[in-house]
Amino acid sequence: MALALHGRPENPVLTVHEGLRYEVVVENSGPAALELPVVEDESGRLAVVLETADGRRRVMSGLTGQALTSSARLDTEPVLDTLAPGGRWQATLDLAAWHLPLPAGRHRVRATYEHEPAGVALATEAAEIEVRDVPLVRVTVARDRALLDSLVALLEARGPEGPEFYLRQLNAPRPLAAWCSTRVLAGEPADEAFVSTSAFDAAETFDPCFERWVVWRAGATLGARLHALGAPEGETLRAALPPGRAVVPSAVHGADGALRVFLAAPGLLECHRFGARGLERVFERALPGFEAARAVVRADGQALHVLWAGREVRYARLDADGGVRDRRSLRAGRLPAHAFDFEPRSGLLRASFLDAPHGSTVTLAALNVDTDDAWRLELDRVLLRGGVRELAFDVSVRGTFHVLVAPARGGLYYLRGGSPSRRVAAGPGPFHPHVVAHRRVYLGFARPGLGHRHLQIAGRRARRWLADPETLA
Repeated sequence: MALALHGRPENPVLTVHEGLRYEVVVENSGPAALELPVVEDESGRLAVVLETADGRRRVMSGLTGQALTSSARLDTEPVLDTLAPGGRWQATLDLAAWHLPLPAGRHRVRATYEHEPAGVALATEAAEIEVRDVPLVRVTVARDRALLDSLVALLEARGPEGPEFYLRQLNAPRPLAAWCSTRVLAGEPADEAFVSTSAFDAAETFDPCFERWVVWRAGATLGARLHALGAPEGETLRAALPPGRAVVPSAVHGADGALRVFLAAPGLLECHRFGARGLERVFERALPGFEAARAVVRADGQALHVLWAGREVRYARLDADGGVRDRRSLRAGRLPAHAFDFEPRSGLLRASFLDAPHGSTVTLAALNVDTDDAWRLELDRVLLRGGVRELAFDVSVRGTFHVLVAPARGGLYYLRGGSPSRRVAAGPGPFHPHVVAHRRVYLGFARPGLGHRHLQIAGRRARRWLADPETLA
């Protein structure tokens, strides 16, 4: 059989925060047509094998991608097509969608292609890649439930030549592998950057769910570029910031891709359309105590949801013209607000309050603004003696708190409700924690040499309560 398999890494030097892009070519130089699995097949007939310097082996394929992005039953049936004589199939695979982030180090990768009914068992020559560990500075994650329940994350790292930014999109119910994990803004000077979230409830296709605007500020200039599954599209937008206005680190986009950004002056929120003609103001709304650095804006198809904080977290639901539909507030006695966020489709407002930077009193609170259901949890002061460095939490549909906390004395700990803590990771951090409480619970955090990844809390019968990602191949 005159069938050949070729493969090569397109980015042989990469970081722990991005996916390996691997080009695969299948060529038929024989006289007969062949019925074979297509190169985009997800049944595992095509795989990429990574071998580390210490002899560990990881197999990455569409089958592992299914297992690490979905809880549905695995589909092992191949998708077949006819490869004509002299024909070739070619594709570039983003291996972020097939497995967890690659560990740092020098590795060897090769592709395999097997289809027993046709007697096919091919492998490429191994190629070397280098995965570099670039320390993280900041990780921002937003849950977006427009059509698909997804997580959109922007990772900021401290690269050798300045800040580096990585856009990552994941399936929130199972955020182990990523739909994409790509470096963005390369060559763009950026003082700060953030990613848009959805402002729609319906669309003709799922395509808008994978489209994100990356927005950044460079001095007094605002920039934005649309990305589809991490790949830039269209032209870069740029506009000068109006005098006396600060950027709220939030943006929203519609199903048509139209982008809205938010600016602020003390006590004032402005909404602007951002397009080829620059910034066009849609409305302004006076909000007592509002300031850009302590604000979040989310959206759905009906309203804008604005949060801002001082000693309490304030919430306002605005219509498209800036009219106020509803106001709420969330407080925890005299404790100042530490962090907060809002999920429009669930109506859940989450906030943490603590006597930072060295106190050990922490209160977590959640409020469903649609049903008025409220939950509260005070953390163990003994665990937090000396202060809190990092904190993240989520609340399940049953009102159970799932918490990751890094006390000043070191380490990262997980708490479920009022149960005793369990150590997740050692060391001083930073860990950049994130928690997803769905049917299953996933804990996201960074570790040296492994980057930022989510781990699944295993069932009661599992040998390890927290699944080791390097055993999932």
